[in-house]
Amino acid sequence: MAGAVARLTGWLLVPLGLYILVSALDDLVIDLLWLIRLAREKLSRRKAPKGWAAQPERPIAVAIPCWREADVIASMLDHNLAALRYSLYRVFVGVYPNDAATIAAVGQAAARHPKLRLVCLPHDGPTSKADCLNWICRAIEEEEQSMGQEFTGIVLHDAEDLIHPDELGLFNSRLDEAHFLQLPVLALPTPPWDLTHGVYCDDFAESQSKDLPTRQLAGAFVPGCGVGTALRRDTLRHLAASYGEVFDPHCLTEDYDLGLRAFKLGLDQIFLPLFFDRGGPVATREYFPRRWRQAVRQRSRWIAGNSLQGWERHGWRGSWQQVWFLWRDRKGLWGNPLSLLCNLLLVAGAIAWVLHLVLGEPWVISSIVRTRPWLAYVLALNFCLVAFRFPVRITTSARVYGWRFALWAPVRLLWANFINAAATFRALRLFAESKLRHRPLAWTKTSHAYPTRGSLLAHKRTLPEICEFLGFGPVQFYEQALERRPASAPVADFLLEEGLLTEEQLMDALCLQQSLPRAHLSVDKISPRTRRTIPQDAARSWRVVPFRVEDGTLHIASAAVPTDEMISNLRQFTQLEIRFHLISPREFEELQEDVHAV
Repeated sequence: MAGAVARLTGWLLVPLGLYILVSALDDLVIDLLWLIRLAREKLSRRKAPKGWAAQPERPIAVAIPCWREADVIASMLDHNLAALRYSLYRVFVGVYPNDAATIAAVGQAAARHPKLRLVCLPHDGPTSKADCLNWICRAIEEEEQSMGQEFTGIVLHDAEDLIHPDELGLFNSRLDEAHFLQLPVLALPTPPWDLTHGVYCDDFAESQSKDLPTRQLAGAFVPGCGVGTALRRDTLRHLAASYGEVFDPHCLTEDYDLGLRAFKLGLDQIFLPLFFDRGGPVATREYFPRRWRQAVRQRSRWIAGNSLQGWERHGWRGSWQQVWFLWRDRKGLWGNPLSLLCNLLLVAGAIAWVLHLVLGEPWVISSIVRTRPWLAYVLALNFCLVAFRFPVRITTSARVYGWRFALWAPVRLLWANFINAAATFRALRLFAESKLRHRPLAWTKTSHAYPTRGSLLAHKRTLPEICEFLGFGPVQFYEQALERRPASAPVADFLLEEGLLTEEQLMDALCLQQSLPRAHLSVDKISPRTRRTIPQDAARSWRVVPFRVEDGTLHIASAAVPTDEMISNLRQFTQLEIRFHLISPREFEELQEDVHAV
């Protein structure tokens, strides 16, 4: 039995050792190129360049394809449309006729936001994200005809994205330089022990700050990341003229395919480096799957689209740089299962070594190495190369999330091996089934979550910026006034008490900043039954007034900007969805007096 185990281990150890050596050397080249570039930057986090925000605005279209996104799309639109520091834009949201919930959510948002357009596809879904985007492009052309003006560029986003407030301004300043621009995409932070989502944090921190910039410098194509991708208007014409459609409707990962097709047409591509501004990265942020099953489903779609469909459609043609990065994109097909096998072999070898020390059993690895002395050098070199990956991954993660989070990266890297191996097996099965049954690979639904109100604060425009946007005065006037504000005084209260804003102006500014509607109430229009939805003590404590129940939603007027704590507490009293409106503190007190007088 021991001899059979030794022969099996020896048979596995040689090819696995050689493959790991080739793959690790491949990674080492990228790591060294990144370290050279990082040394030139003196290991600092790059600040956003000055002056780009002063560029004259040009019209930009934002395309958001949706399939069953009713849970997040309204919050996404409300927040981002209020936070963007840009004026000349339109948002086009593509929906399917058999997705009534998403249609209703987008329709209600369109009533609140005049810059929003709902695009209903002529057929049921799901088809593919690329198909949905093609129909959005047709709607954009119709909008251009009604405007009498073309959009300068089109920006792609998803229903769960947290768009950086300065993104459109940055794209506007750089669109003349290239046909295709990609902004970094990063996962929102979660606790270090949230291993599945942490894998996304580490993966995107490494790819967006190291792999993709190095890829561009090497002369290879820049793949789209699905979100935060900007296409100059003439890029759409080039793609449509060459391929019949801007996006390939049969492609499962239209973003990757888009970058490759644009590169083959000779269109200029830029991956915008990871800048840091106002204390955070200038990037598209979002929550990725936090559970095993959801992560495997999403990653299997990426593998099936990028690796399998990419291999099938584009082969291995191109320059040596192109072929090199095609290899890097596709080596997960065999590398993910082999990495899992290596981990299992490492565990088995460690157990055998312990038994050798305790019981004196012969250690299989030593007998194999004695017959193949060169293998010892390969294994030692592999150990050093793999060990080098840990500090690289920790460093890239720490630049975005801090060292406390990054120190867990080695644990998450091992967990990632299991996720990626399972996703690879699922992708191979789905791809084989689609070929055998002659059915296209459909849009795989991934459950999405949108950040809480508290975590969105950093992305909202400040009250001085909102006041300037509304024409109340220059931002410098309000910022200078706020310098004398006591630390304990809320900004809104200070502006009102100092007479810098009227009550109506302040309410308009807060409603725009917080993406909340204004409520105008009278006590005779509120039924006693609705008022009792929230207990009187809680309503008085949180300074809220429930005033309407409609379509399963409880509408609440609040004299203060809702916080996560307030929302959590109020949800204890009702199973209804809560929709907040803002009223002034004076209006709240008057309502309370009227209630007691009734």
